[in-house]
Amino acid sequence: MSEKKDIQLSLSAYTKILCHVMQYPYTAVNGILLTAEGSENKEVLEVVDCVPLFHYNIPLAPMFIVALTQIEEYATNRDMKICGYYHANEYYSDSEMGAVATRIADKIADNCDDCCMFIVENDKLSYLASDVPFKAFLSSKTNERIDWRSTDKPRLQFGEKGLQMALKWSRSNSIVL
Repeated sequence: MSEKKDIQLSLSAYTKILCHVMQYPYTAVNGILLTAEGSENKEVLEVVDCVPLFHYNIPLAPMFIVALTQIEEYATNRDMKICGYYHANEYYSDSEMGAVATRIADKIADNCDDCCMFIVENDKLSYLASDVPFKAFLSSKTNERIDWRSTDKPRLQFGEKGLQMALKWSRSNSIVL
């Protein structure tokens, strides 16, 4: 496993996360982050897509296991793989990594080498033009324990590369919110 230092986020994934959060502002929401297959050797973790999941009763394990199985199949068919988790708390001023979000992210990190987690900062959603409203964390495994270290905010892929990333993954039957 290579030690990732930075996270890049495609405009497609960024937009899906924000649409999911803003569509359900009164409840917690979460989803799964995807990266391109074969990106293990890069120093940057590129999040190319995401799959919005729940916006109510997040801790229901059976539904989550079924959803992860379907997402894994979806990602495999499109040369992608699961690389992380995003979570937005239900309260406006709550941008902490709660027990449920940590537990889910730990399970995802158990099954992938390079894993990241975004916690949406709800109180910063009105400042979208100036800042990415996410706290970003990268996993590091030590003796069967997963630690989450804070990292810089993810960089958005603007311009030509961002457009290429978005077009490449949107051609393959993207999930509609």
